[in-house]
Amino acid sequence: MPDKSTGWALAAVAVVALAVGFAASSFAYRYGLLGVPRGPFIERIQRELKLTPAQHDQVLAIVNETRSKVMNLREEFQRQRRETILEARARVRALLTPEQQEKFDREFKPPPEHYGGPGMHDGESTPHRDPHEDGGPPP
Repeated sequence: MPDKSTGWALAAVAVVALAVGFAASSFAYRYGLLGVPRGPFIERIQRELKLTPAQHDQVLAIVNETRSKVMNLREEFQRQRRETILEARARVRALLTPEQQEKFDREFKPPPEHYGGPGMHDGESTPHRDPHEDGGPPP
């Protein structure tokens, strides 16, 4: 069984290792050995490539168009994600006995509308209305 001095020595080594790691990463960031995000893309590309005013306007238009496309893709993905989860919930519910369905309806709620919310696997216990019971739209 190790004695107390061995435990203290290991703790000291761990503290020293953390301090050295912090110092090394600080040094690397300070001298550009590790990259640090340097502002929004349009500002960075303007600064580093010295764009002409026409290039700047064209790049800005591309960035804005791309941002819009990405937002549309994100919304479509979230809609498909929600539909897929609700479909899986309905399939699981269909396998259950009426008593189990009652408990399922009480104990497990569908995922919220917002991005990144919990899914059917998170086991939340708030009552909810199952959208498949009355054929209505998802909550």
